[in-house]
Amino acid sequence: MKIYLSWDFDYIEDYEHLEKIFDAIGDTPATYFLVGSRHPEQPVAFRGRFQIGNHSFSHAEWYGMPVEQRVADLMKNHEFLKKMYGLDCKVYRSPHLRNFDDTILEMMNYGYKPEMHCAECPWCLPMTHSHLKVYFSSHHHFGPHPCHRKFEEAFQLICEKGQDFTFFLDPKPMAERLDRLKNIISIGKNFGTFELL
Repeated sequence: MKIYLSWDFDYIEDYEHLEKIFDAIGDTPATYFLVGSRHPEQPVAFRGRFQIGNHSFSHAEWYGMPVEQRVADLMKNHEFLKKMYGLDCKVYRSPHLRNFDDTILEMMNYGYKPEMHCAECPWCLPMTHSHLKVYFSSHHHFGPHPCHRKFEEAFQLICEKGQDFTFFLDPKPMAERLDRLKNIISIGKNFGTFELL
């Protein structure tokens, strides 16, 4: 089973927590999804086995936005990341995880892999949030129906399904609970291998 650890750097403040994250994950492969409008002025020195992903330039809400505008925002960020890091991104994540099939098809024309849906917490009820998903993440209890299970319990149950999955974490809350981060990496290694998206 393959497990894909990813981080969403939605805010400039997120970069303040990188050193703690690097130390906690060690050699575990990770994908860092970056937002161009919320990126430091200089390139970041990522460590270990890593991949940079496209998380759009503006991180705007996508509902009510035509596909052409969504793709234009992603491609603006593509060019930003290419200039900043000298690479052509091949993976992206929709802002706020608003997956759209038409966006996937258009981005594949630019050489991107299809966007992979994130694993959902098995105990959380549907959210009133517009995309009605409960993704396993650093705030997997987010919403009006909080999950009362332990973070590690939810992660292990997802692993026990034996299917490849991706999940995303947010830097600030995980830097405040590095024990949780280390625990889920340890659990994941008991069930499969961490890979890049």
